[in-house]
Amino acid sequence: MTGVTLVETKDWLALQQELAEIKVMLNTILHGSEKKDPAYTLKQAAEIMNLSYTWVFANKHKIGCSRVGKGWVIKQSSIESFINQSYHKDA
Repeated sequence: MTGVTLVETKDWLALQQELAEIKVMLNTILHGSEKKDPAYTLKQAAEIMNLSYTWVFANKHKIGCSRVGKGWVIKQSSIESFINQSYHKDA
């Protein structure tokens, strides 16, 4: 053994989340799903919908999501469907 490194739990969890997001992005690029139906991390989905990450995380099952590794992804079609069903229009 060459040495031991101690990492704070919160830093370790943040690194795991970042790695999960990178994995999602790489899968999207490698499988060409960008053209079909791109998948976004919860952070990206929050930015697209102009909502907070906390709100998107709490409502991810209402929007429609999938678990990829240790992270969650939301497809573009799920975002569009959620917006369309919650869109209110005056008569």
